[in-house]
Amino acid sequence: MSCRLHKYSGSSQKGVTLVEALVALAIFGAVALASITILSITLNGRAQIERHAKLIGDVQKMRAMVQDDLVQQINRPVRSVFQGAEESAFFGGLNLGALSQNRSAGTVLMRLTRLGNVNPKVQYARSSLLRVSYIEKDGGLYREISYYPDRTAQTPVQSQLVVADISDIKIEFFMDKRWIASFDSNLSRQWPEAVKISFTHRVLGPIEQKFLIFEQPTIKTKEEQP
Repeated sequence: MSCRLHKYSGSSQKGVTLVEALVALAIFGAVALASITILSITLNGRAQIERHAKLIGDVQKMRAMVQDDLVQQINRPVRSVFQGAEESAFFGGLNLGALSQNRSAGTVLMRLTRLGNVNPKVQYARSSLLRVSYIEKDGGLYREISYYPDRTAQTPVQSQLVVADISDIKIEFFMDKRWIASFDSNLSRQWPEAVKISFTHRVLGPIEQKFLIFEQPTIKTKEEQP
């Protein structure tokens, strides 16, 4: 039995050199970095879209609130917290600052009396009316509700932030085919046909909302009221 020894001059398989390994790692790192960057951009874009959607939702919610209040308003003056004086059923605008001197409480943009305070079978010692105010305070638009329209200084008020991060807010009233800066139902024989609220949002930019007043209540001037 013979045994033959085969002498190999070298292997037909070659290993990976250090340079090749470094190049492969560099390519892998570049691909991984690009993937992370794309994922980060996608997530940031999604978060930004969701944020804008929420902000737009806040504006739409504000619109629904204001429209509902205007539709259900009535011409019913109330007793003011200022020494029991009569306060107009509906007023607002830049020229009525006397009712907004307390800057810590904000600036009254619009105030009205409306229906909608459910009181089944008169279970509570209050009417079915609400006194609603829209107030600009600390860079936000607030809606304040009093379940007792004829208020005193001790009457509780519920406050709700409607839209935040706003500036340059302005309210106008459409009467006689033009927009005017203020309205007071005690001083006018005519009811506004529409209300316009405009402001600048820190993220969304300039926003303008218009609200139709479908019914025109009969208004008496202070001299005609009993």
